Amino acid sequence: MHRVNVTPAQRHTGHKTHYALKQVIGKGAYGVVYKAVNKATDQVIAIKAIEYQNEEELHEHMLEIDLLKNLRHENIVKYHGFIQSSHELYILLEYCIRGSLRDLIKKEALSEAKAKVYVKQTVRGLQYLHDQGVIHRDIKAANLLLTENGIVKLADFGVSTRVTNMAMTYAGSPNWMAPEVMLGKGASTVSDIWSLGATVVELLTGNPPFHNLVNEAACYAIVNDVYYPPEHLSTQCKNFIERCFQKNMFKRPQAHQLLQQDWLKEGRDKLEQFKEDNVTEDKWDSDFLEVNTVASRSSPKKKLDDSYRYIDQLRSGQLISPPEVVMQHVTAEDISDLLFELCATDEAKKEELFMSLFALDKEYMMGAGLRLFITLGGVPLLLSYEEVLSTYFATNIALLVQCGILTNINNIQDTSLLLKITDHMARTLSSDRWCKWCSSVSSLQDALISELLHGSKLAETTLLQLSSHPAFRFDLGKLMLSNFRGSLRLQYTIFKCLNNIVKRTYSLDFTNQTPPNSVSASSSVSSLSLHMDSSSYPAGETLPNNFIDWLLHFIPGPDGTSKNTKLFLELCYYSTHLSSIRLSELIESPPFLDFISELQSNPKLPHWALCLNICVELSNELNKDALPKMLRIGNRFFDQPDLFTGTLEILLNCLLFALREGYQCKLSGPPESIQILNDSYECGIIPCNILIARFFEKEDQFPNFITKFTKLISLPPCGKLCHDLVMTPKFVDKMIRIFTLYQASLIIQIDALKFLKLVLTKALEYTPQSKHTGVSPGKLLESVLLKPLKNSDEVSLSQIFSRMSKFLSTNWSPSKSAQLHMTTGTANLLDTPIASTTQSPSSSRHGRLGKVGNDSILIQQLCEDIAALNKDNYTPSHDSDGFLVPRRLPSGY
Repeated sequence: MHRVNVTPAQRHTGHKTHYALKQVIGKGAYGVVYKAVNKATDQVIAIKAIEYQNEEELHEHMLEIDLLKNLRHENIVKYHGFIQSSHELYILLEYCIRGSLRDLIKKEALSEAKAKVYVKQTVRGLQYLHDQGVIHRDIKAANLLLTENGIVKLADFGVSTRVTNMAMTYAGSPNWMAPEVMLGKGASTVSDIWSLGATVVELLTGNPPFHNLVNEAACYAIVNDVYYPPEHLSTQCKNFIERCFQKNMFKRPQAHQLLQQDWLKEGRDKLEQFKEDNVTEDKWDSDFLEVNTVASRSSPKKKLDDSYRYIDQLRSGQLISPPEVVMQHVTAEDISDLLFELCATDEAKKEELFMSLFALDKEYMMGAGLRLFITLGGVPLLLSYEEVLSTYFATNIALLVQCGILTNINNIQDTSLLLKITDHMARTLSSDRWCKWCSSVSSLQDALISELLHGSKLAETTLLQLSSHPAFRFDLGKLMLSNFRGSLRLQYTIFKCLNNIVKRTYSLDFTNQTPPNSVSASSSVSSLSLHMDSSSYPAGETLPNNFIDWLLHFIPGPDGTSKNTKLFLELCYYSTHLSSIRLSELIESPPFLDFISELQSNPKLPHWALCLNICVELSNELNKDALPKMLRIGNRFFDQPDLFTGTLEILLNCLLFALREGYQCKLSGPPESIQILNDSYECGIIPCNILIARFFEKEDQFPNFITKFTKLISLPPCGKLCHDLVMTPKFVDKMIRIFTLYQASLIIQIDALKFLKLVLTKALEYTPQSKHTGVSPGKLLESVLLKPLKNSDEVSLSQIFSRMSKFLSTNWSPSKSAQLHMTTGTANLLDTPIASTTQSPSSSRHGRLGKVGNDSILIQQLCEDIAALNKDNYTPSHDSDGFLVPRRLPSGY
């Protein structure tokens, strides 16, 4: 059984014509091309032979025929018909005797003058194709044929497609392929322009760009590298090639624009010699009548002018004849009329009939009927048929908006269509106006979640945009998905969206007095302090009561990404900040504390500061079960010296909790530490030696940590800590440096004086004297030496007091200049490089290094109180163990 299809010009009465296949003249995208001769007329043609295995493959090959039979242009190879057998398809094409341009350049590349003659014809052919909505997708010299008169013919449409189909397949030849096709973004008409540029290089050099690279390397070069045309080419030619190789497809010229390029505009008249006579008579044997089965000599001849029969078949939706036969007997006007007629009926299966008509129109008429229907104003009649709109108008949302689809926006059930309309509005309106419009679409959030679960990137982008804007109100419960189906990308999107929403409750107050990697003294939040901003938070947009329980189900595991871990930590922080209830829920979760501990085991953890911020907040809501873990977590933060302020606050809160609960806190060591015991069970320790070391190291964090450090040393177990801190040889120099460095800040100086007063008092309280029982060896020595024998610590403390008092008595003297005169042994302190300070002296009324506080009554009182601790007439009293009994603390503390 054979099926024969030829053009009307090929038909006449007579017997079936046979063709003699000659030599192979080429290989196309999907078949072998033979030179063949019509035995009856000696007409030479080209026959493309294609084998197929099933109807699906046949359908794919028929698409090429469908393209060719509708294309008529002097630079497009002519189609004459096809012959179909059981497993073979023969496409009858115009024979181009001079072969391809690739054959022409095998011996020698072309000059610019010759090449531009062929290039211009190629561009004209491309312009025609693109105007018809066709992408060739495989432009190269091998697919550009030459007639006897030198006319270029574009051939091999085996991988071509309609623009409306925007093919996403990887088709074509790599060295000629556009970057967007390489990246899987789909081919467009300008993809042919890139291939044209590669073909120009091929004609002028003999090879396409990057021909010396293997496929993978060539693909990489096309996407990432810049191709530089050969130096010997003219400037106009180089410019032409560079325009074709514009990587941004939206800036790449169309075919009609290339025709206006200087390089092609030269020598216009020279092309006239290649004009083809369009009236050439085809001498084809007319036995090839169009039939779809074996011709029976007894079969009655059917009339072809009774198109109404086929229109009736379309109207009913029941095709008796094959669809290709039906569509050959109707016009675009018929399709348009049927669509209008259908709109006016009450047909129950109206939408099904619409879909059938549009599908046939698209496949067999390239959408001509639909275009006419649109031109005649039929779109508003289709607005209630969502399947039709989603299938055939999804790429023209602007038209739907112009026709009034927004008036029905809240009734749209097709989530994909709703998202595309939303995206169109985002590109049409300002950000504020768009978010307000989105708020009026009642089903939008449900549509976004539904499409997100189906992997829609458009839904992902839209959700993130809306979550960043306060004008759109979310139902947060709908974002709390029960699971993420194993998709880390989906988890990232939901966490990011929730983070954006929760952050609306805060305003960021960046301050140049807070270091970028430390925890603020006032807020415990790294590099920023957070304040409630209720005006920016939409009413009714609140976290559900079970939010923390839901969140704890998604604690990142070892396979979690760094981004998702960061988002999870941020969400934990922002959702619990200033909420004791949620903080309690979080700290009562052992898996969460274990998760923090696990994160700390990675010394290169990028989220140390974020973990610290959460733990600082959690330490304010401690319970007995969490205390041991929090002490271990706090001590691990000592591994990050830049986070000392927050670490100190965690340990301070742990110690305060232990004292409130009546835990035993005692000294242990060496190394010196405060051991916290619950009965006989050790909860953890606070390492005094590390606290002292950090005190001297983190000078830049002094303004942040000093108030917390002062509060810590004021607690009962910290007397030994104060004693060891003061007895450190560099203590006095450290304090003098602090007062010098922050002489322009009154608050920091007062905080430093309060700390100094307390630490010296506690050091005096802790320093023991020898016990006096009868006549002791000490008394005997004193009587011999005729002077009292003093404890060595008391001597050292006396020296420390002396140096400190001398400095304090002169530092704020009104008669002194703003520049500090250092005491002996400290003159070179200011020459030492200082780390980036958080509250370093700023410009003041006394100049850049001007000192403040000379007239401060509080500073004067604190200095006097500190000096009073070392008065010669002050006689300390000791208890039975020999420890100093503190006198009444001086005023001002």
